[in-house]
Amino acid sequence: MLGMGPFRLLHRFGGFPETIVIDSHLYDFFPTSPVLALRRTDYRRAALLRNQRKALELLDELLGFLQGQGYRFTTVGEVLDRCESQRDDLPRVGLDHLERTAYKPPPRDKGTVAASEA
Repeated sequence: MLGMGPFRLLHRFGGFPETIVIDSHLYDFFPTSPVLALRRTDYRRAALLRNQRKALELLDELLGFLQGQGYRFTTVGEVLDRCESQRDDLPRVGLDHLERTAYKPPPRDKGTVAASEA
């Protein structure tokens, strides 16, 4: 939304973490009807449309910048495969703090141990 300036500034002052996840949606790149249906005074409309004409250029610039900093790129499937192979070494996080949200944890596999049981 703000272009490359904030990313470069953040990197200059403290760098980036070892892993970065870039999450994007179709409406980040193309004006979709739900975004266009928002009132012109709605801040979300302005935020979503601000750099939309340059969205692909900005993404390409961001990827080039990260590649220049030594980052490599992978797919979500590769990350999943790596996590699956290291499952026993991953930390366990309890879900008790989510009690007042709409989140409903999926049923646990019989082989899964809850954080409070570990």
